[in-house]
Amino acid sequence: MTAIFRPPYLVAMMSELLKQIQNGRLAIDELDHFYIEAKRVIAICEKIRSLFFPEYFPLRESEADTLEEIRNQLDRQILRVDMDHEKTTDRFMKQLPKIQQVLYEDLKAIYNGDPSAKTFTEIILSFPGFQATFLYRIAHELYELDVPILPRLISEYAHEKTGIDIHPGAKIGEAFCIDHGTGIVIGETAVIGHHVRIYHGVTLGVRNFRKDEEGNLLKGGKRHPNIGDHVILYANATILGGDTTIASGTAVPANALILHTPETFL
Repeated sequence: MTAIFRPPYLVAMMSELLKQIQNGRLAIDELDHFYIEAKRVIAICEKIRSLFFPEYFPLRESEADTLEEIRNQLDRQILRVDMDHEKTTDRFMKQLPKIQQVLYEDLKAIYNGDPSAKTFTEIILSFPGFQATFLYRIAHELYELDVPILPRLISEYAHEKTGIDIHPGAKIGEAFCIDHGTGIVIGETAVIGHHVRIYHGVTLGVRNFRKDEEGNLLKGGKRHPNIGDHVILYANATILGGDTTIASGTAVPANALILHTPETFL
């Protein structure tokens, strides 16, 4: 192989640049040194999807082998961030039947709430709202088990694929319907009731951030709104604030900006 000639000044420059980059790397906490395999985390979600909907996403192994593979692969990832990994993994696995049944209710809600939805097959294979909801349901269970990093990897994958940004910490009830979905943002401490329908561009966000005496943002606290049961949030509605509540049975108009709990809508 012919050697590539590099002038001495270039060799020296590149060597110095590499040292600066290496010395300038951000010092991160010990947890972040664990190597999380993002692609494997998403592959686990895909296996769960195949187990729930084998007619649409064929299994490569038997159902029993697939279930065991899900557990083993998930445990290997949780091991990297949780010393009590086996107990955490088994607690998640026991939630799979519940996740499955809630997803079936979401599926029916989309079918009943969207006039363009002709069949369940169409929703499962092509509706971004259902894909985002499926991934949220998995991420949320991991979040509830205090598993770090993995829930956000899943939610950001859903965000990338669908344009729908649901924080895994949000609490969303059954029969959840996302129509279209592009641009939806649902924050970490949002609470959404049962039989809620949300259209594209809706934001459930923060009205303002609490700060300490030095002006630094305070972590935690209730920052995002509460949505009751049987609520419709039409396109581009923006609802902000942890103390803001939308009452059950309400239809929020398109492009509404709500900063405090409203008395009623005309």
